[in-house]
Amino acid sequence: AVGKFGGVDVLVNNVGWDDLMFFMQTTPDFWEKIIKINFIGMLNCTYTVLEHMVKNGGAIVSVSSDASRQGEPREAVYGAMKAGVNSFMKTIAKENGRYGIRCNVVCPGVTIPDMDEEVAEGSMWADRNAMFTEDQFAKIAATLPLKKLGRPQDLANAILFLSSNAVAGHVTGQVLSVSGGYSMVG
Repeated sequence: AVGKFGGVDVLVNNVGWDDLMFFMQTTPDFWEKIIKINFIGMLNCTYTVLEHMVKNGGAIVSVSSDASRQGEPREAVYGAMKAGVNSFMKTIAKENGRYGIRCNVVCPGVTIPDMDEEVAEGSMWADRNAMFTEDQFAKIAATLPLKKLGRPQDLANAILFLSSNAVAGHVTGQVLSVSGGYSMVG
């Protein structure tokens, strides 16, 4: 990107994977997989772009999860890794604000693709689409203040906002829930 476009203005760290197991059902191999997928990749990408962003500023937005704030059953390791994302991004915001680098986090709650949307093999949604029915999603939505589940576009809009220097140029170190009020329910 630097060679072809002259720099990196925005980095979006968007990765997430979990297998919904109670902690006592997990293994050290599972923990390592969760850590590599949900945390180490974000560290690598952030480290790589920071050396270029210190010259011209920029924005880093990492996708976390409201599981990082709630302490959800069957998401102990995942929630801990996403809490690490929140803390890491706040630290990076403090360390690099002097270079005009803004760092923020968005925390989706239950965000579902359209049921007829094709899901990539290996995606956690490949299994979850078989596990959850529209009725089950409706029951989850009924527990939320906005009475609806998130869609990918909701998250994209929040990321676009935080990426824009024009509208969020004075926003850094924030963890924004994009969850229909999920973080208020627990």
